[in-house]
Amino acid sequence: MEPRTAVFISDVHLHGVDDPRTGPFAEFLLSFKGTVDVMCLVGDLFDFYYGFKSVVYWQHLPALAAFQELKKSGMKLVFIEGNHEFRIAEAMRGAFGMETHVGEGEVRIGGKRILLCHGDLADPKDYGYRFLHWALRNPITAAAASLAP
Repeated sequence: MEPRTAVFISDVHLHGVDDPRTGPFAEFLLSFKGTVDVMCLVGDLFDFYYGFKSVVYWQHLPALAAFQELKKSGMKLVFIEGNHEFRIAEAMRGAFGMETHVGEGEVRIGGKRILLCHGDLADPKDYGYRFLHWALRNPITAAAASLAP
């Protein structure tokens, strides 16, 4: 059945457990349990997150635990990578069964098609940022990062 209700969350920029917003944000996420059909996470929930295959950032466990509980409750979770999150779509999909997208994605809610994107690539003439975006996400950078301890 197609979702009829949704919440959209973006640009929280959590720093971790020392961030005074971390606990309240996890509680905020859980406040939607049983009240909405789909939660769309539209990038930059974390101030920095690089998706190493064998690393979980313990600093973000409160939010990650909330995602797990929401998923168990039957809520659909959709995640769009932001410009402060790198290569984590696969991890979010694997750990929480989220529908994930790098760049942009589409969701259907209440009979409407909705385009989701973080927006950091909205200016096609921002060549400096577009190069940086490419450099941080290309396979060579990923391979080099995987060698780092």
